[in-house]
This record gives sequence, structure tokens and C-alpha cells, in this order.
Amino acid sequence: MKVYITSGTFTYLLNMVKEHPAEQLLLLHNNQSTLLLQETDRSTLFKVPRKYDSIVQSGQLKQEGFVVLYHVPVNSESQPVFEHEYKKNLKKIEGQSGLIAYRFLKPLGSDSYIILTQWQEESAFKAWQSSASYISVNDLKLPQASAQKMFTGDPFLSKYSAPTIDE
Repeated sequence: MKVYITSGTFTYLLNMVKEHPAEQLLLLHNNQSTLLLQETDRSTLFKVPRKYDSIVQSGQLKQEGFVVLYHVPVNSESQPVFEHEYKKNLKKIEGQSGLIAYRFLKPLGSDSYIILTQWQEESAFKAWQSSASYISVNDLKLPQASAQKMFTGDPFLSKYSAPTIDE
């Protein structure tokens, strides 16, 4: 499965969602930006998308709740090790209260992986973020020297709402 991400104005991307009801689209919005994600095995609707392989997925993405994108820039030589370690750790998120879905997205054409988590509400994410499970998911068992060479920049979170769309 591929995931494509594009950005634009809220109104433009909302109209795109309404024009393509058969597509698996997820509209995300915060006070700084609006994104539209498409999950598909076919070609994308987007003219200039960021492209990802969905290498681990759980749950069905829904147009509701709170979505967190954890961006992790990894150099190309370290990608297989990063993927192996993170896949093992992601299993620890299963069953978290308020979790709707998650995706582990491998970049195609860039270096930043995205770990997407969708929650019923922001408070569910915050509760998980302060738990031992959160620490263990993000604790890659790597030698210090390997960890320093693995990343091409600092990981960061971006947080969005997935607003309900009226027909």
C-alpha cells in the first residue's frame, strides 16, 4: 500500500475530498497547515505528492479525531536497521486506549520516515505520550555510535485534527 501526502488550503483540499468520495482520503488540519493523505494501491490523485510505502499498518484511518505525524530523518545506509528496530517496537502501541490506527511510512524520494498515529482525541495521545509504552516504542536498541550516524536531523512531531466533513 502506498500513502501520498499533499498540502494546500483547507478549502481546496476539502473540495478534493468531496469530489472523490470513493478514495481513501484523510484531511488533516492545524493552525499552520492542511494536509491531505491518500492510501491506495493505484496512482495518486495529487499533482505533487510526497510518496511513502506503508510498511506497517494497523486499524482503519477515519475522518475523525487527532492525528500525530512523527517525522524521523534517517540516512539511506541506516534505513534497514531503523526499519527492523522500529517494526519490533511498534507492536507495543497495540491496545493503547483511544488509538484508532497507525502507519509506519517509508519515504520514497526523501529521508524522513513518518510514524502516523490516529487517536480518538488529543487527551488519549497525551496519556500515551506520558506512559512507559511511549518510551519503549521510541527506544531503539542501538549502539550510541550507530544512533549518531543513523539520523540526518532531529525527529519532530506535527499534530493535526481530522475534522468531520459534512456532505
